[in-house]
Amino acid sequence: MNQTKHIWLALVAIGLFTIMGNLDSSIVNIALPILAHDFHVPTSTTAYIVIIYMVVMSGLLIIGGRLGDTLGKSRVFMFGMITFTIGSLLASIPVSFNYLLVARVVQAIGSAATMANSYGLIAQIFPPETRGQAIGYNTLFISAGFIAGPALGGLLLQHWMWNSIFMINLPIGVIAIIMGIRYLPRDPKKQLPTHFDWLGALLLFLGIAAVILWLETGQSRGFSQPFVLGLLVVSVVLLVWFSWQEHHHTDPMLDLSLFSNQRFTLSLLAMVLVMMVNSFFDIVFPFYLQNLLKWSVGAAGLMMIAFPVVMAFTAPFGGSLGDRFNRKSIIIIGACLLLVAQLMYTTFGATTAIVWMLVATAINGIGTGLFVSNNTTLIMTAIPQPQLGVAGAVQSLLTNIGQVLGVVLANLSLYLTMSVKAGHHVTTISAKHPDWFVAGMHIAFVVTAILMILTLLLVMSRRQDKQPR
Repeated sequence: MNQTKHIWLALVAIGLFTIMGNLDSSIVNIALPILAHDFHVPTSTTAYIVIIYMVVMSGLLIIGGRLGDTLGKSRVFMFGMITFTIGSLLASIPVSFNYLLVARVVQAIGSAATMANSYGLIAQIFPPETRGQAIGYNTLFISAGFIAGPALGGLLLQHWMWNSIFMINLPIGVIAIIMGIRYLPRDPKKQLPTHFDWLGALLLFLGIAAVILWLETGQSRGFSQPFVLGLLVVSVVLLVWFSWQEHHHTDPMLDLSLFSNQRFTLSLLAMVLVMMVNSFFDIVFPFYLQNLLKWSVGAAGLMMIAFPVVMAFTAPFGGSLGDRFNRKSIIIIGACLLLVAQLMYTTFGATTAIVWMLVATAINGIGTGLFVSNNTTLIMTAIPQPQLGVAGAVQSLLTNIGQVLGVVLANLSLYLTMSVKAGHHVTTISAKHPDWFVAGMHIAFVVTAILMILTLLLVMSRRQDKQPR
């Protein structure tokens, strides 16, 4: 088979699991009320189905990347595909709520292994002249999963039991596994070194899990609660201990000298800021459309989908532009478009025209597509080949953390502004005072505009990019 065709089919195998992982993340949320009813548990308890998946997956990402660099990225990616598919099969068997939580842990282990190595595999198998385009297509796969999740979840739950949302993973998983066996590159036989940093792996997992749990719990309970403050202290202690361990181990789990690479570190920080900015849109916009403008859920969903659809189709094109021209310039253009979109959002109100909304959302999607595909490519070309797995895992982890931070900051900006306008603490959106929400929304998007200015400063302060490897 032609080698060029071979690597693109390998990308399809990676993409199928990228779609499935992101589909699973967005599809489960819709089923939570049904799960609460069927398992006779409080609705708040069903949140653990989402939280346990996020905590375990995030905690294992860098470990999965390190194993990919040590044992082979294809080998660990294949392990992840098989494990996630088995976890989906287990989750589709209705036994009990606790059993479902165990199945979600299995899914999270598989998801961490695949997510940690997907970008590293793409950077490994694609030459520099098409690497940006390939990463752009992977961004398309990510968007496809999120776009399809709510619609497909609603369709399945309307006609079948809740376990159908996990059963849909099985045929996709089997096809992806077969394609992976056939088209992913073969890794040489390797073994874990005898001095593998097991303590570092444990500290890293516990530390990251504590950070994610702190952010998730803080959103619902409040960050001033003693339990939430305790999680923060535990997180700091574990991560400081992990840092000490890595500086004193001969073969560290995470080589902290990676972050001395300016291109790598600044690109990661810029990615986190953009993920935070887009989380504001995801949080604020549904309330704007449904609570203020009184749109139906379906109409609001169509408007919300416009953003990932535009981003999905822009990302491969943006990556291809970066392959042909100066990648840093394309990133700056993307960041400028994102800034323009945030400024446009600050003008939205009760009488905003639909055309103006669509234009702003399209500019947001185009800017994100141009930015993400090229910034990710820079991250994956800034470090040596033997550390691609860890680099990709760090990016996936910080992307998750950026999204959660964005949710926290969006809610803080929105409700703090409404509380100031009301003169008392506000926890809900008042139908009697729509001006409070408009003020809160405007401040929220002023915050995102500031975040985009910081992103632009980070990007422009980065040294001129070298020719990619």
